[in-house]
Amino acid sequence: MTNDEKILIEGFCTVTLLAELFNNEFIESDYFKSLEFQDPAVKKTLSEINIGNKGTLLMFLHVLLVLPKEYLSRSFPNEFQLLNEKISNIATDTSSTYSYDNKNYKYLKHFRNSISHGKVEFLKNGKIKFFDNTPNGNAKFETNIKINDVETVLIPWLQRIVLKLVSEIQNR
Repeated sequence: MTNDEKILIEGFCTVTLLAELFNNEFIESDYFKSLEFQDPAVKKTLSEINIGNKGTLLMFLHVLLVLPKEYLSRSFPNEFQLLNEKISNIATDTSSTYSYDNKNYKYLKHFRNSISHGKVEFLKNGKIKFFDNTPNGNAKFETNIKINDVETVLIPWLQRIVLKLVSEIQNR
């Protein structure tokens, strides 16, 4: 297993653990309530925001898109192409001045850049706005996607790709 694969799998397992804790209502559990935190304010805040929050969503996207760099898109080009097409059906208000976006938007490439540079905005209408631009500002991209679509389409699709990688690594 390469170092990049190991880091990706470790990050993936960690955010998956957070998702499982959320799905199993860990914050509401007696065990969580009995835990002594080094900083009680963190425990109080977790009780209020829970695990399934916007920060966790961005952590998931960071692990699934940023950590792998271009590794997953090169290893699974068909899956990435199909996911990009799927995103084209759920993204709204998309605009781009990037020359390579002239026929089809490269959503996943722009999402990766957007997340890695912290250019994400949670809108009041339940959508996430992703921004990407060149360092000199000559080319810009932006699009909106419903948070629910990120949670039910984008993340599960990327999870399946990572699980394919894990399976391939285990079979080496």
